[in-house]
Amino acid sequence: DPYVVMLRLGDGGDGGCEDIDYRESFASTMGQFTTVDVTGGNAWLIDNTYSCATMNGYRTGENEDWLISPAFDLQGKNAAALQFSHCVGYGTTADNWPSHLKLLISDSYDGVLADAEWQELPISSYGSRNWDWQTVTAEVPARYLGQPRVNVAFRYTTQSDGDTPQWEIKNFLFWAVCGETDGIAEPLARPCSAVRKVVEDGRLFILMPDG
Repeated sequence: DPYVVMLRLGDGGDGGCEDIDYRESFASTMGQFTTVDVTGGNAWLIDNTYSCATMNGYRTGENEDWLISPAFDLQGKNAAALQFSHCVGYGTTADNWPSHLKLLISDSYDGVLADAEWQELPISSYGSRNWDWQTVTAEVPARYLGQPRVNVAFRYTTQSDGDTPQWEIKNFLFWAVCGETDGIAEPLARPCSAVRKVVEDGRLFILMPDG
């Protein structure tokens, strides 16, 4: 289900803070995302048939492959959240998918993976069967607010040919807002067809779509 991010409207401080509204569909290109192939013979690519970014380590043994967002400037931001749609197929069992497929965030990535510290963010649902598309929303932890360079990454790892799920990702959204925040609320009870902003009772509601 989609989430609503609730933010109290502020005066923008000295006027130097600008909201971030970043979107990447992965429909035909990686956009501003970059890929890093650490090990293995496969890499992230665009699947033009299904309009998504995808990674599969099938028949290439050990793999470690990263799909990394551009850096977001969170200076002056008081709240940030991200959302994406994804599905998984194959592998030995759906119970193993979380061990292979991770969502990470860093404020120290400068283009060299080994020099950065990454924190795992929870992926609320991977689905329970092949190609069961899920929409995931995550709030950016407070420690990253105010940082000049924050990257989000999808990391795919496999250890052998025996357990190699395929991961597909599309419709990535990243929001960051200047103003006091009430944080992430509960999922909306009804679907939301498009990202939009609604002002109500002095608060800014950012409605996230369900993909």
